[in-house]
Amino acid sequence: MHRPVPVIRFLLASLALSAFGAAAHAADGDPDPTFHEDGRAWYIWPDTYVQAETTAVAALRDGSVVAAGWVDRGDDNRDFALAKFRSNGSLDTSFGDQGTLVVAFDLEPGGNDRAFGVFELGDGKLQVVGAAGIGTSPYDLPASI
Repeated sequence: MHRPVPVIRFLLASLALSAFGAAAHAADGDPDPTFHEDGRAWYIWPDTYVQAETTAVAALRDGSVVAAGWVDRGDDNRDFALAKFRSNGSLDTSFGDQGTLVVAFDLEPGGNDRAFGVFELGDGKLQVVGAAGIGTSPYDLPASI
């Protein structure tokens, strides 16, 4: 049976960029038009994913933005998911697989792995934290990449 695939978007406001001193070209509270076309950027995950959720966003020192969360291929086996945008709002194709990265911990088949936070470290690398699901108590183990 074919399940309809919802269009899931990582939607980012340029407001996060201004928190790190990126030059704003709009009034306070208005999206920065230099970030993509109208101050917003998104990524539409391929139809192989039936569900996705953004749970964390980080504005990096270079003005780029990373969205982290999870994706599901339809079998309730969720995996960490990241999308990285350049300071102009375009997808950063030098990151991961053409701008996105999916990481499966799969400590057991069908694991429910979800990212809840993303941070830039002092050396510029990303730290992504979340939970890797298991079928017995405590059900979720802390996980990080």
